[in-house]
Amino acid sequence: MQTEQIIRTISGHSNYLVQALAISADGKTLVSGSNDATIKVRDFETGKLIHTFKKYSNGVESVAISPDGQTIVSGSKDKTIKLWNLQTKQLQFTLEGHSGWVDCVAISPDGNTLVSCGRDENIRIWDLQTGECQRILKEHTDWVYCVAISPDGKTMVSGSRDETIKIWGIKS
Repeated sequence: MQTEQIIRTISGHSNYLVQALAISADGKTLVSGSNDATIKVRDFETGKLIHTFKKYSNGVESVAISPDGQTIVSGSKDKTIKLWNLQTKQLQFTLEGHSGWVDCVAISPDGNTLVSCGRDENIRIWDLQTGECQRILKEHTDWVYCVAISPDGKTMVSGSRDETIKIWGIKS
C-alpha cells in the first residue's frame, strides 16, 4: 500500500537540473539551487516564487537556511560560498578559500557556524556572522561531498569520495 503522493510539482530553473534544496525550520520557505547559476526562494505551501538570486558565474551545488530563517548560504562550482539576507534580498558575503567546487554547506543549530566542503578535499569551518574562516580540516584524501551537523551541535560528519565517513567532535 503506497501512502506517499505528489502534492505539487514546481518548475522554473531554466531547463537546468536542480542540485540543491533546503526547507526553513518553520516550514514556510523552500530554497533551490541549480546548474543555471541561480537560487530560487519559494513559499513552501504554494510553490510561488518569492525571489531569485543571480550572482553566481557557475552552477549552485548546495544550499542551507539558517535556523532563524534569515540567511541562505550557498556553495557553487565557481569555488565560492555566498551568504544572502533573506529579508533584504541582498548578498551579505562572498567567502573564498576552496580551490575546488563547494559541494556542501551546513549551518550549526545555533546559527553561528558554517561548515563547507568540496573537491579540494578540505572542510572549512567559518564564523557565520563575520565570514572568517576559523579552521581547515584536511583529513580526507579525496573530494568531500557532504557534511552534516548533529542537532545538539557537538558532532559533525563528513563523507568523501575516499570511501570514508568521518565523525568529528566539534569544539566550541
